[in-house]
Amino acid sequence: MQPDGRPGRKSFSFFRKQAPELVPFDLNGETFTARTDLVGMELLNFVAQATAGDAESALAVKNMLRRCIVEYDVFEKLTSDPTSGVGIEELTEIAQWLVELSTARPTESSSLPLDGGLTGGATLTAERF
Repeated sequence: MQPDGRPGRKSFSFFRKQAPELVPFDLNGETFTARTDLVGMELLNFVAQATAGDAESALAVKNMLRRCIVEYDVFEKLTSDPTSGVGIEELTEIAQWLVELSTARPTESSSLPLDGGLTGGATLTAERF
């Protein structure tokens, strides 16, 4: 606090983790690796775009997946195949899971039905290590 009662200067210093945590996950029998080293501004941009409108939301999800999934080219090929059964809801679910990992929310090993439990839907299986 300054003598005249105004708030004083505040200094912030933050340091990145040494190495990003890599988290494997399976989608339709394929294993992928996701990075969890997103920085705050990337997360804020994702939230802003994801809530903006349909086109921006779709772009936000795609950018999040591209940024996090190490084997993105293979992932994109799999999820672009019309027979994969992977829709926008499933891709959004994966992107949201990646955001949870990056914000260090507690996540246990899980196997999530991505179609709300309907038969024939995609399943995401993930483990932290």
